[in-house]
Amino acid sequence: MSLPHTGQLEAIVNGVACQFSGDAWTTPDAALTAALNDATDSSPKAHFTIDERARHVLNKTGLLASSQILSFKSEAWPSELPDETID
Repeated sequence: MSLPHTGQLEAIVNGVACQFSGDAWTTPDAALTAALNDATDSSPKAHFTIDERARHVLNKTGLLASSQILSFKSEAWPSELPDETID
């Protein structure tokens, strides 16, 4: 079974405050947002937590060294999985 890759993540990237949902980045800089979201769209989701996926995207865009993840919270799977779930 895969890990949940979504949640809430706050980071500073090149001095810009950013938010990441696990699927999309939001920043006040349109070019930075586009670059991060382009890299996110072509990055794997399975077996990555939100912070691991963020680091992967930041590394892929060459921004990891100029970034700092301030906080993150992963979404949790429900304690009861649906009957049709295959592990």
